[in-house]
Amino acid sequence: MKTIKAVLCLCILASSVFAGVTGKIMGTVRDSRTGEALSGANVMVKGTGLGAAANLEGYYVILNVPPGNYEVIVRYIGYETLTVRDVPVKIDLTKRLDFELQSDVIGLEGVTVQAEKKVVDVDITGSMASVSREEMDALPASTIGDVVSLKVGVTSGYGIRGSGSDEVSFMVDGVIQRDARTNEPVSVVPLSAVQALSIQTGGMGAEYNNVRSGVVNVAMREGGRENYELVMNLKGSPPANKSFNISPYDPNSFWLRPYLDEEVCWDGTSIDTYNDVNKNGQWDMGEPFQDVNGNGSMMHLPGRPTCRNSIFLLTDGRTRHCPFFPTIARTMI
Repeated sequence: MKTIKAVLCLCILASSVFAGVTGKIMGTVRDSRTGEALSGANVMVKGTGLGAAANLEGYYVILNVPPGNYEVIVRYIGYETLTVRDVPVKIDLTKRLDFELQSDVIGLEGVTVQAEKKVVDVDITGSMASVSREEMDALPASTIGDVVSLKVGVTSGYGIRGSGSDEVSFMVDGVIQRDARTNEPVSVVPLSAVQALSIQTGGMGAEYNNVRSGVVNVAMREGGRENYELVMNLKGSPPANKSFNISPYDPNSFWLRPYLDEEVCWDGTSIDTYNDVNKNGQWDMGEPFQDVNGNGSMMHLPGRPTCRNSIFLLTDGRTRHCPFFPTIARTMI
């Protein structure tokens, strides 16, 4: 009993992994002259281990095909081998291929044809956009979010039709990538590792739950058996100032001038007025003044020597005391 339960769990898990990230190929295999169904004809996807055999009515179905472009080969004893190139397979969609084989009575070689792209996909029941690997390479995008935001009805940050990103389901290979605290999508997958993606903005199927506005479905690439691939994204900008105005290290900059300008570095920009009793052109201790800034001390006029609570040594040898900086002595020029 436990073994049966384990097998069932594995089957359910496998189906959930493939759901939503693969497509399928289906159609019929018939005789081109009589229209008779060719039961047992082998339909194979080149480069993969996927394939199917036609049934008594000539129908075949190949499930769980990863998104991409493939060559589909049909073989049947007594008939020519037919190959169809560039067959597009998209996420959650069905590609229909109907084959008509000719009898190989005179030793004809295999026939190769080019797949045609339909203007309208009849199996799309909602608003859906698919992006292939080739399209991503041609787009001016470096992240999955950049690709998604280029589609109609989608804004930056995975907002679909005016909704927030917390209302979007973001899936990678059938697994929902969502922050449990904020419900925001977690899209840390590099764009170079993506094979295809689809954006559904309406009419989602029953396989998607906890979705309000849309679904972003990502299918990952698989490693090649013959070679390695390295993708690098480099960004640069020409040399330029990092500030919009003068350099912040300039003495006249907003940050340094208040400390380097003699007119404001000691007293600030608020000027106190005083009554020059002895007519010497400067304020002396004991002369009345109007405390404009309310700091309790005299702030002298611009361009004049300033003493704010400190001891200054004048050029004639006299000293002047201001009680704010009792340990500082400066020479006035």
